[in-house]
Amino acid sequence: RRADEAADEAEDTARRTGCTISAPPRRTPYGEAPHHPGLHGGPGTGTAVLAAGRPYAVLTEGGCDEEAREQAEEARAAERRAYLERKRAEEPERARRALEDRKQWPDPERNATGDPRNYNPPDWADDLDSRTYGDADQGDGFWASRDRNPRPNWRNESWLRYQEQITGTQRGYEYVVPHTDPDVPDVEFDGWDSSRRTYLEAKNGYDSFLGADRTELTPSGRERLLTEARRQVAAARGKDIEWHFSNEEVADAARDAFEDAGLDIEVVHTVPGPIAGDRRPEAFD
Repeated sequence: RRADEAADEAEDTARRTGCTISAPPRRTPYGEAPHHPGLHGGPGTGTAVLAAGRPYAVLTEGGCDEEAREQAEEARAAERRAYLERKRAEEPERARRALEDRKQWPDPERNATGDPRNYNPPDWADDLDSRTYGDADQGDGFWASRDRNPRPNWRNESWLRYQEQITGTQRGYEYVVPHTDPDVPDVEFDGWDSSRRTYLEAKNGYDSFLGADRTELTPSGRERLLTEARRQVAAARGKDIEWHFSNEEVADAARDAFEDAGLDIEVVHTVPGPIAGDRRPEAFD
């Protein structure tokens, strides 16, 4: 709270000299506005964009005081750092509570072929990494718990496995980064590759986002992907972003849409690996 007030004061000082500063600043720090994400990696993903305050300037004789502008920018950056430190420190306990409260499902029925829990993981899953809640991992955000524990069926298992495949991370994690506009909630990426300084997004399916000719996105599908993409580009602050699609036609259409919108996102068609291994012997007669 103290950093927030210091940033507000520094920005007000800069405005009085004629500097243009985005305003008004938020009263709720970054990601604490209500945010109800869908299932990332599957067609249910949806992201809301909140309206940001419009820049304004109070003109005074002599123009903008550049020193005041720099002080305002540093004060807002210091507030962002303080916010991140707090969120990183809070994440382990928040994750613990979320895991305790997550929806539980009955044990799998014997001989049920429609329940992925009756099958071993695919071989490639042996190499998946676990993450530490709140860890920055050499980036601008932190690893957070997003263990939504959807109903155990093959449709849900498909997108969970695809997200694991693309990110190299066990299910239940996402990488969270504050948006550059403090009026907008934190931005969630499916993964973060610290070795390549690249944010990762896994999109499994999305066939319904294609138009009748299967070369372009539907208007609603286009808008949903562009909305999410714009937020991610803003939060990435120039770092690379990769979106991986399991459907090649959707990948091509999304790539065209991003290029038309001037969004610098690398779109990749990545074929899904095996969803599961062999049956668990103890689960079948």
